Amino acid sequence: ETLISSLAQATFTESGDYKYEAYNTIAQSGNSIECPSSKNFRVEISEVAIINSDDISQNLGDLSVVINVQGIGDYEFAVNNSDGPYQESNVFNAVPAGLVTVFVRDKNGCGITEKTVEQDLTVEGFPKFFTPNGDGVNDFWQFIPPLNTTNTNLNTIFIFDRYGSLLAQIDPSSLGWNGDFNGRPVPASDYWFRAITKDSKELKGHFALKR
Repeated sequence: ETLISSLAQATFTESGDYKYEAYNTIAQSGNSIECPSSKNFRVEISEVAIINSDDISQNLGDLSVVINVQGIGDYEFAVNNSDGPYQESNVFNAVPAGLVTVFVRDKNGCGITEKTVEQDLTVEGFPKFFTPNGDGVNDFWQFIPPLNTTNTNLNTIFIFDRYGSLLAQIDPSSLGWNGDFNGRPVPASDYWFRAITKDSKELKGHFALKR
C-alpha cells in the first residue's frame, strides 16, 4: 500500500480503489490505545467533455446527429435543452430540421459542454433556396424526391414567413410555390415549411427566397 496523505483531506490524480483509515487514541490506565476505523472506496476521475465533431446523416423523415466527444468521464447527452432529457447514447434520431444545440453532461457533476451544430440541417428533398425571377430556372419551390425514391410520402406542405404567418399551402404533386402571397411577390428572405407525411409525421425546415 502507498500512503497518499496523512491529512483529513487528499487530492487524487488517478482513478482506482482506495482505503481511508482513521485512528482515535484513548488514554486508559496510563496507556494509549489506538482505535482504528477504515473504509474502502473508489475514485473515478472526471472532466468536462470536449466535443470533437458532429456527424450528420439525412434521410427523408429522419435526421440523425452523432456527437463525438473526448475526455475522462462518464457522459450523457441531450439536444436543444440543457435540462434534458439526457440519454446514454450519443446518437439522436428524428432530430428537427434547423440549427441544433447539443449538450454533453458529466454524470459526476463536472459540468456541461454545449455546442451548436453549425451545419443547418435540411430535410433531404426540400431545396435550400429558389429564385422566382421568371427565367424558367428555380422559379418554384417544391419538394424534389431523392434519387431512387418514387413515393414522396407527403400529403401537403405549408409555407410560413418568419413571423409564423401562413403564406401558402401546396400539393407535393403541383409545380410548387411561386413566391407570391395574395397575388403579390414576397420579399427576398428566409421562409419556413412544415410538410405533413401520409403517416401524419411532420417535417420542418427553412429555405431562402432570392430575387
